[in-house]
Amino acid sequence: MDKFSEKLLDWYKINKRQLPWRNSNNPYYVWISEIILQQTKVSTGLKYFNTFVSKYPTIFDLSKSTEEEVLLIWQGLGYYSRAINILKTAKVVTNKYDGIFPNVYNDLIKLPGIGDYTASAILSICFNKPYPVIDGNVYRVLSRYFDVNQPINKHASKKIFHDLAKSTLDLKNPGDYNEALMEFGALNCKPLKPLCHTCVLNEKCLSFKKNIVSLRPVKVQKKQKKVRFFNYLVPFDLENNTIIIKREDNDIWKGLYEFPLIETSKTLNSDDLIYMYSLPSWAKQDGIFISKIYEKTHYLTHQELRTVFWLFKNVNHKFNFSLNSLRNYPLPKIIVDFLDNLVL
Repeated sequence: MDKFSEKLLDWYKINKRQLPWRNSNNPYYVWISEIILQQTKVSTGLKYFNTFVSKYPTIFDLSKSTEEEVLLIWQGLGYYSRAINILKTAKVVTNKYDGIFPNVYNDLIKLPGIGDYTASAILSICFNKPYPVIDGNVYRVLSRYFDVNQPINKHASKKIFHDLAKSTLDLKNPGDYNEALMEFGALNCKPLKPLCHTCVLNEKCLSFKKNIVSLRPVKVQKKQKKVRFFNYLVPFDLENNTIIIKREDNDIWKGLYEFPLIETSKTLNSDDLIYMYSLPSWAKQDGIFISKIYEKTHYLTHQELRTVFWLFKNVNHKFNFSLNSLRNYPLPKIIVDFLDNLVL
C-alpha cells in the first residue's frame, strides 16, 4: 500500500494539471470546484469556476446573491439543484459559522448539497484530515488495480471501495493523495484507451496482469431512460412580446424559466394541440396563426425529452417579456438552443 501511494504521489508531482483551485487550500475554492466538477469535465468546469469566483470572490459575496442570479451563471452546466444548494450553504456558513467552513465531518455533511464526497475532499485537501475521496475516477483505478468485480453503481459495493480507498490513503498527505488518485484516473487510467503500458502501477495491477482492464470497472445495466413529451407554447402578442414562467415544481430545472408547457404522453400534431383542455385561454382565440417551429430531443441523465416548440402569432393578449429580455433570466439549455435558432 505504501508503494501504491508513493508511486501515485510521485506521478502527481510531475503530471498534475495547473488548476486555479489547487493554488491554495481555501475551502471556499475547493468547495465550489468540487460541486462544479460533479458530472462535468474539467475543461468545461474551469470556465464556470473562473466566472463564478470572479463574480463571487468570497463566500460572503455569494451569500448576498439571489437564486436567480446564481442560476443565471450556472446556465448550461446542468444539475441545477447544485446551484441552489450552493447558495443555501453559503448563507448557512456565513450566518452560522461567520464565513468559516467547519472542519468536522458531521457538521459539513449537514450543509445543503454536501455529501460524503465533498466533505471528504474539503477535510483532506484543506485541513489535512485522513478522509478518502471516492469519485468515478477513483472507482475505476481501484477496481482495475485490485480487480474488484463488484458493480460500482450498486449500493452494496460502496463499503468495499471505501475500505480500499481508506487502506491506500497516505495519512501524511491525504489531500495530495486524494487529488493524485483522481487525477491519475482522469489522465492515465482513463475509461477508454488507458495508458497501461507506461503506467507506473502496472507491475502490480491485477487487471493488467489478467488482461481484463477493459472489463473493469463492472457496472450493472442502467434502467431505460424515461421518455417525456414536452410541448412549449411560444406566443407573441401584437407588439411582439412573449411570456416565460418560472418552474416551481420539484422536477428538473426547478428555478429556471421556460415558455408555457404542456406535457403529454405522446407526440402531438396541431389538431391535437388546439383541442387540449389545458391550453391557455389566449391560445384559443380566433385568428391566431399556429405552427410548429422547432423540434429537438434533449437528453438528460435519466430522461429523454422529446420537445416541440409551437409558435402562436397575433395573440390578442398583452405579454410582459420582450424577446431580447429573455436572456436575462436563467433558462434550460433546450430553451437557449431554441432562441439561438429562432427566426421570426
